[in-house]
Amino acid sequence: MSAPLVYQYQRALGEILDAALRIVMGELQVARGALFVAEGEGLFRRRAGRGVGSDCPERLELLPPEGPKETAAGDPAERAGFALVCPVRRAGRTVALLGLGPRAEGRAFGREELGFLESLTACAVAPIENGMIYEELRRANESLALKVFQLEGLFDIGRELSTSLDQDEIVRLVMATVCLLYTSDAAD
Repeated sequence: MSAPLVYQYQRALGEILDAALRIVMGELQVARGALFVAEGEGLFRRRAGRGVGSDCPERLELLPPEGPKETAAGDPAERAGFALVCPVRRAGRTVALLGLGPRAEGRAFGREELGFLESLTACAVAPIENGMIYEELRRANESLALKVFQLEGLFDIGRELSTSLDQDEIVRLVMATVCLLYTSDAAD
């Protein structure tokens, strides 16, 4: 695998989402947009936003449409200031949700724009999923590194107990290890 390709898969999810949002907003001439990543059935968390203020929710709860759809008055996406929502789907499962504000000069989203969105979301699903997997692996690695650190501390205590009878040294090692383990747990 080439270095640029490896780098593509190691990009942070936020960077991937920001890039996708910039492309869509520039092409469709929209001043407001956000990408929400699925957290559960009908629940999405905002992971990227451009032109959104404090009125844009961190979480959006709605049943995603099958394809790009203009928002209806009173639905959660419309209340968040989006004129259109578009699911990012793979195998019938919604991975993310794209919310877009009104187009410049009040123009409507026509068939050409909706087709563009469908094509773009079909291309964006793989990098978004890869970014999500990368984040999950990074969190798992951090957790494992902490566990290894904790086990090494306990191993040091066990080794000292089995090789030394110096009570002061054992107490010092136990206290130091407990302090390190406590601070590493507090940081987690």
